Formats: sequence, C-alpha cells, structure tokens
Amino acid sequence: PYPESVRKEVDGGVDAACELFMEQLSSQNEFVTTSKVRDLTLQHFGVRNLSMIHRNYHRDVDVPCLRRINMMQRKVTTYIQAFTDIRSVATLHELNRCLSDFMQPGVKTFTDLNLGPLCKQPVIYDLYKLPGDAYEIPKIEASDVLNHLKGYLSKNKLWNSRAFKLDMVEFMNYMAEQYEFESEPFRLGVKISSIPLAINCIKRSQRDDKILREDGLNAMVDHLKADINKEIRARELLIRQSIPGASPMGTAML
Repeated sequence: PYPESVRKEVDGGVDAACELFMEQLSSQNEFVTTSKVRDLTLQHFGVRNLSMIHRNYHRDVDVPCLRRINMMQRKVTTYIQAFTDIRSVATLHELNRCLSDFMQPGVKTFTDLNLGPLCKQPVIYDLYKLPGDAYEIPKIEASDVLNHLKGYLSKNKLWNSRAFKLDMVEFMNYMAEQYEFESEPFRLGVKISSIPLAINCIKRSQRDDKILREDGLNAMVDHLKADINKEIRARELLIRQSIPGASPMGTAML
C-alpha cells in the first residue's frame, strides 16, 4: 500500500530530515514547533502522515527530533515563567543568558538552540509584550533598571512619595528615552513585577553603602592612628639612644 521508496526509509533518514527543517525554520527567525517541523517533513517525503514513512511512527513523540523539540519548548516555557515569577525586575537580556545555559550548559544565546528567536516565544509576548520583530535584545540588566529608577525618582522628586503612586507607564517611557527607543518601551525587554520592592532595594542599598563608607572611613582612621603611633615610638627610641643616660620617656599616643 505504501510506495517502495517510502517504506525503505529508516529512522535516521526521517530524524535527519526533521533536524534539517528545525535548523531551517530557526535560521528564518520562525518559532520552531513540532507541528511545523512535522509538516515540512511530511511534505518532503510526499506523504500524509508519519506512519506512511515508518510503521512505528504514529505520533510526533515517536520521532526522536520531534520529541526533543516538544520537551525543549515545554522546558523553555516553564523556565521563563519561573524566572519572571521570582524576580521583581526581570530583563530579557539576563533571561536570554540564563535560559540558554539552563537548556544547554555552555550555550550563550537562545538562537543557538535552534528553537527560533526568543522574541517569538508566545510566553515572552504574554509577559513582556515584546514585538515579534525584536530580534536584537537590548543589553539591560536588573541593576541598570534600578539605576534608572533611582534617577527617575530623583529627577521627579518622588523619594518621599508612596511607591504605589508611581506611574509605571511614565517610568517605562523615561527608560525608553534613555535607550533611544522613543515611545516603544516594550522593546526594552524589561518586566517589573513590584515597584515598591525595587524602590526598597534601592533604599536598602543606599543605607548599606553609607554604612560601608562609614566603616571604611573608621578603619582608615584607625590604621592612620596606628601608623602615627608607631612612627612616634620609633622617633622616641632614636632620641633616647642619642642622649647618654637619658631615662625612658613616656610614649605619646593619639
């Protein structure tokens, strides 16, 4: 019932074809799914379903490559949701780096996974509202967002305002101007889950920085005093040695 050429296809041939179409879709900046790869593979072999290629292929997961794509996409979605849930400030730049290493240690960018651009992931649009053509992710980290938030609060004299009154839209537009995105703040790839927590982090950091500076200053003064006292004792010793019969002298201390 099946064409002889089709019945003679082996697992490696089908799986190799799936791998090829997976890479092809990714290189074309397409969101790679099992259905897209499967359809291209079926078209390539000129058949209507996988079982016409191999009698043991009844579902997508029966093909190693398609099974791997399905598992990888599920892991990607789960990781992205967890990443944004546990951070008050989550940037796509940091997500891209962390996600890539999580999926495959040593991989630096998401595109190397051959799943298509990160911006094409449906969960990314849901969380960041990032346009589908935003292939270049701005190099913005959480620390950069906090620094811009600090500048925004200072510029608008909002340090004493209640955090929940802060206009998120205005702040995002302010950040967009800093990165020359004009009125396209969504291209920043920044998700802020809690402005109050972000502001508290800044205030705590400033308090800790002040304490560290004070501790550092006190330590420097103590070291300076010790050096001066050491120098005084050395000079007193020289003076006693230069005066015959001189009695021990008291040591002046700071």
